[in-house]
Amino acid sequence: MNMTVPASPEVTARSTTYEVTILPDDPNDGDLWSNEVQYAGAHHFGQPKPVDEQWAIRLRGHWCLSRTGTWDMESIPSERTDEWLTEHRFSLEDALERAKKEAPHVLINGKTALERKQQLDRKRTPEAEA
Repeated sequence: MNMTVPASPEVTARSTTYEVTILPDDPNDGDLWSNEVQYAGAHHFGQPKPVDEQWAIRLRGHWCLSRTGTWDMESIPSERTDEWLTEHRFSLEDALERAKKEAPHVLINGKTALERKQQLDRKRTPEAEA
């Protein structure tokens, strides 16, 4: 039996998620204090959005930042209207800028990421070690 192995197709790798945080060095739970900019695609049957406007800013997977700065629950793809997508999708540059502005305000158990950073900074100072 003589089998020919087909040529491998071209493989592409691309970044689709950016973690945005002010706590990159928190070894315990730094990832919890972050939001994410994720490539989301149009995910709707209507008019496709331009490729450069298909980035979402997400918090804990199911909250999505709107253009007005509010966090809204993200429904399943088939329930998202063109209006909702227009309000919650951004260019990568805009999404990263907005996510950076929100990063200090990520809230967990009543404490912001900025408060957590200040707490960790106090523990790392030489006075705290004395």
